[in-house]
Amino acid sequence: MWGDTVLKSFFRGSSLEFRAVGFWHLHLTETDEHIIIKRPDNSANNLIMGTLYVDVHGTMEVTNITKNIKVVLNVTRQGWTTKNAYKVEGKVLDANSKPRYEIEGKWNEGLSIKNISTGKEEQILKVLPKPENSIRMYGFSKFSCNMNYIDDEMRQSLPPTDCRRRNDQRLMEEGDYDKAADEKHRLEEK
Repeated sequence: MWGDTVLKSFFRGSSLEFRAVGFWHLHLTETDEHIIIKRPDNSANNLIMGTLYVDVHGTMEVTNITKNIKVVLNVTRQGWTTKNAYKVEGKVLDANSKPRYEIEGKWNEGLSIKNISTGKEEQILKVLPKPENSIRMYGFSKFSCNMNYIDDEMRQSLPPTDCRRRNDQRLMEEGDYDKAADEKHRLEEK
């Protein structure tokens, strides 16, 4: 995977918009396919008052250059209510730009795909429930929370500079934010 990204930002009063200009490229080695990804926009909202939240919105395009297939997804902006929050709608287009499949759902719950010609529909993404107290863990999934997991076997082979060995990070994961901040300061301000 490789890419070039220039980030453009716009301040819009109570929000900060981020637009990635550029594409990510993915090469699937087993099938020798080249895929280009254009990401949707992001925004940090309610910067001045209200509850701060980050929103993903806009058009995302995934193009398989090798097979000449394109997926166009529209991610709905949240707006004042959460009615349309996380909503995704899109189509899979063939080499002639003819829609073959429809995709819909919410990226934080699940997505389904429907074959336009047969009407057959199936679920392609189901988001697992978040762990208990996930709000204290920045809303991370169980997978994200376990990315810093370290066991005795790993400790023996990890270099001393591996971030999973940082005491400040471990303290933060355990919920001791004051000690984590003190340890972070001790480590970084020598």
